[in-house]
Amino acid sequence: MSNTPQSPEGIVRSARERGAQNLERQYNTPAWAGPRPLVFPIDTSAPAALPDARWATAALAELRAGLDAREITSLGLIRLYLERIRRLDLGRLNSVIELNPDAFIDAQARDAEPARGPLHGIPILLKDNIGVRGPMRTTAGAWALRDAVCDRDSAVAARLRAAGAVLLGKANLSEWANWTTDGMPNGFSSVGGQTRNPHGRFEVSGSSSGSAVAVAAGLCAAAIGSETWGSLVAPASANAVVTLKPSLGLVSRDRIIPITEATDTAGPIARSVADLAAVLDVLAGLDPADPETEAARPLAGTRFSARLDPAGLRGKKVGIVRQTHDLDPDAPAWRERLAAALRAAGASVVETPPQMLGETRFRDDFMTVAHYDFKRGVNAYLTATGAPMASLADIVAFNAADPAKRVPWGQTLLAASEAHTVTPEAYAEARTRNRAGARARIDDLLRANGCDLLAGTGSASFIPFAMAGAPAFTLPLGRRASGEPMGATLIGRFLEDGELVAAGYALEEALAAGKA
Repeated sequence: MSNTPQSPEGIVRSARERGAQNLERQYNTPAWAGPRPLVFPIDTSAPAALPDARWATAALAELRAGLDAREITSLGLIRLYLERIRRLDLGRLNSVIELNPDAFIDAQARDAEPARGPLHGIPILLKDNIGVRGPMRTTAGAWALRDAVCDRDSAVAARLRAAGAVLLGKANLSEWANWTTDGMPNGFSSVGGQTRNPHGRFEVSGSSSGSAVAVAAGLCAAAIGSETWGSLVAPASANAVVTLKPSLGLVSRDRIIPITEATDTAGPIARSVADLAAVLDVLAGLDPADPETEAARPLAGTRFSARLDPAGLRGKKVGIVRQTHDLDPDAPAWRERLAAALRAAGASVVETPPQMLGETRFRDDFMTVAHYDFKRGVNAYLTATGAPMASLADIVAFNAADPAKRVPWGQTLLAASEAHTVTPEAYAEARTRNRAGARARIDDLLRANGCDLLAGTGSASFIPFAMAGAPAFTLPLGRRASGEPMGATLIGRFLEDGELVAAGYALEEALAAGKA
């Protein structure tokens, strides 16, 4: 193999070819042991007519008002969402990997209680790497963990239950949050099958693909996903929904199956900025089980729903980032649409100098950190939860015994993490260098252009916000002529989550008013 570096044009061509291959694979899944059948809860109550379909995609504030006025019940919402999952998702979108057997019981209990907040009685899906107590399982989509039950609720699940939310079930995902193998299509897991975009034959993106698709298709009121690098913002952009990749530590990672503690975080996915802020109000907070939350202590007690300001961009200067060589030939037109909306919302706009594709220096350090952390973190999670597999080595061996049925796309990343030879010293050096370099990169772009925020089209993954632990906010920007969604992503400094919520709301308002 030649070691000659590729030209920028060659990099673009290769990336486009990989993208086309990935999309094709989403519609040509090889035979394997799964998916595990989706079991619907048994409703033993008297038959009742389904609520009006408008409730399936209603805003959380509208649902809250309807529940308070008894125009709708939590039990009715569960029935409505289950009917839609049966009709729209089962064997089609494949965004739901498991349903809560206790969903009806939980909903009836919420209906009998006085409301205690915006999420009381609201059905929520959780990505299936986020731990919940039984009887629901927590599998990361892996066949080796298909019957694994977490020993207790994660902090995320516990906070949702405490707020009165009903856990409707678990959302499908790219297996092991996209840390299974090179070349596996986004949205595939051995337990859940292949998740597909509800808007057409388009890239679903990953790894929180199931969470994003379920929200977009009106199969839940909101969902929780997770991100290590791009796994919230990319599927949100691809499926026309809203997300925040929070600052590292804003949301606890307790009992979430990890890739790397250096960048992992959970985050909300919703149909509007207001809905997202209401969910984030519940998720955010300190947790002694996750020491990283101490870093976000300055945001403790923040009410993000109070940051919904239509003037949130007024007087702000936003730098629009573009790549040296765009993967998307329509990128200039999308950047202009984004700039027009930002200006309509009261911001001034500057286009930053072109950024190099690839960000190789960040990616190399990230891979070193992730291989080391994945093995350590997965082994610790399996031990703590009493999983049916004792170690990553057991999982790799289990898969290797029948790969065609258990890992039809392979397990190169799992095997590489198990076999890694990264020393603790090399890990610590790479982790420190990666975070410091990424934060400096963002600071330099902001400072050099005199900007308050950065913005880009699509997932803006060319900015190393994940490695920096910085927040990124994605919302729908529009559709291509084919109907394929396109998102816009706003990026701020570490702990500027509130500023991004305000800016996202203002941008959403400008776009809704047709000002771009």
